[in-house]
Parts: sequence; structure tokens; C-alpha cells
Amino acid sequence: MIKDFVSAVAVIALIMTAAVLTPLVGPVAECFVPLPVMYYSARLGRIKAVAVFCLVLLLVAVLVVLFGLKINFVLLFLLGLFGLVLSELFKKGLTIERTVFYGTFVVLTAALLLLGYHLQETGQNPAQAFESFVRDSVDESIGAYAQLGMSAEQVGELRKSAPHVVRAILGLFPALVMISAVTFVVLNVLVGMALLRKRGLLSRDFGDLNLWKIPDRMVWFVIAAGIVVLIPQENTRLIGLNLLVVFLFAYVLQGFAIINYFFTRKRVPVFLRWVAYALIFVQNIFLLVVAVIGFADIWVDFRKINPPAADSVSQE
Repeated sequence: MIKDFVSAVAVIALIMTAAVLTPLVGPVAECFVPLPVMYYSARLGRIKAVAVFCLVLLLVAVLVVLFGLKINFVLLFLLGLFGLVLSELFKKGLTIERTVFYGTFVVLTAALLLLGYHLQETGQNPAQAFESFVRDSVDESIGAYAQLGMSAEQVGELRKSAPHVVRAILGLFPALVMISAVTFVVLNVLVGMALLRKRGLLSRDFGDLNLWKIPDRMVWFVIAAGIVVLIPQENTRLIGLNLLVVFLFAYVLQGFAIINYFFTRKRVPVFLRWVAYALIFVQNIFLLVVAVIGFADIWVDFRKINPPAADSVSQE
């Protein structure tokens, strides 16, 4: 048991520090920092997992002091804390919808705490902080394209359009934050569930998620949001646009469930599946196609899982 405790501390500390110190894959690796904490919480138990987590934080703090590492300690704390929360959610035996909902609530609350801490340290007001963050992110993205070999002319065009991009992102910032939080939670839930199932530590799963479906009444929320977008008043239009983006993202998730259903049914190799998913995320037009598939499923019923209509049942 002591060996498991020590290995847990070593593995979690290594993954955490590697995630925040690796410049190229760091942002992606940070998304999965909660997983080792979640795994050892399920394996060692709640109390021992909390002890491991506290010891890891102490170890990381020592490394920061001794070697002067630039580590966002608060971010690591919140990511690890979500790992503990995720383990507890799995133990509750909730549905996938409730698990994602509660997980997203925790993530957004943690994000607000992190933002509050940052604003207190920098003395910025929220509006300035948001605009500065978005502008810096856009500039970093353009710089990354330049380093990847994009021509000077194309980089110049991107820099000219940067103010418009920043304005669009700021307008959709609430929706983008919500989508990012849900994506983060869904990825950790799916990968975490697969990890625990493989290790025999999952007492109950969510069933066949390839058959997951949004309630049909959700379409009325999409229609209502679309109507609000048509209102000429700017603030009202932005509210409707943010709601519309969030609702359509839900249909993106349903579209992925439909695509994976057919991948599984046709026994498409895992490698080809990942290639297809990579293309979807790289080319935005494919992501739009996924959303259309998810939305059209209301009427088409690609997986043939809708209950038969009442009139067809009576005719039989």
C-alpha cells in the first residue's frame, strides 16, 4: 500500500509538471491533468487520494522554490481538485447528462475563482482582462502560423483582420467559455470512464453512448434563440447568438455520437476514426456538417432509435 501511495505521488507530480512546462503540448496535456488524480482516488480511496494530492502540491511548491519554475500553482490545484470531484461523480452512479452538468458547474466555478485571483493580482477590471486575454491569444496564434511557414503576405492579412476577430470572440465569449468547459468535462469523463473500466474500478457506466440523444423538444430552444438573433438591438442579438451557439454545440455532440455509432457498426479501425476526428476539428466545415447531422437526426433518426409514432403503432 505504501508503494501505491508513493507511485501515485510520483506519477501525478510528474504529469502535472510536464503538462505545465511543455510548451507545445502543454495546453492539451493540461486538459487531462485531472485523470491521474481521478484514477488514484478510485484506486486508493477518497482520504488517501486527498493526502496524495496535498503531498503532490507540496512537492510542486518545493520545485517552484528550488528551481524557480514558472508554474501556475492555482491552475494545477483546480485541475487536480476536479480530478477528485470527477471520481466522486463516478461513484454516485449518475447519468451522463448529470455527470457532465455537475462537472461543468464545478469547472466554471473554479474558472471564476481563478479569474478572481488573477484580477486581484493584476488589478485589472474584468472587461480589460477579457479583452487583453483575447488579443494576446489571437496574437500568439498569428505568431504560431508565422513560425509554421505561412507567407509574410498571409500573416499580414491575418494581422489586419485581428481586430475583427477579437471583436467577434469577445461577443461570443460566454458561449465559447461554456463550450470549452463542457468539452473539457466530456473528454475527461469519457477517457476517465474508459480508464476505470479497463482497470476494473468502474462499478457502473453510462451504457452505449453511441445511442445518446438530445430530447426532441430542444429544437424549440434553438428556434427561439434564432428568432432572438434576428432582433436588431445589438445586446439582445448577442445574447441570442451566444445561446444559439451553445445549443448547436449540443447537436455537435449528438452528431459525434451518430458518427461513432456507424464507425462501430462498420468496424472502422481506431486509427481511421482518429484521422476522421482530426480532420473534423482541423476543418471547421466538417464540424458544421457534424452539427447538421446531429440536428437532422430529430427527423431522420439515423440510428433508428426513436419510438414508433402512435399512428403507425395503431395501424399495426
